[in-house]
Amino acid sequence: MAARGTLYENAYCSSPMCVPSRLFLLSGRPGVYISSLYPRPRTVSR
Repeated sequence: MAARGTLYENAYCSSPMCVPSRLFLLSGRPGVYISSLYPRPRTVSR
């Protein structure tokens, strides 16, 4: 990326996998959430 004009000298990667990391860099929003703050439904739809 530095050869094309973008150089991150002090960057932070929010997750070790490639796709979530790229999504975080593009959107600025992490894809991880704490389940106690955003509880999932306990039932499974059929």
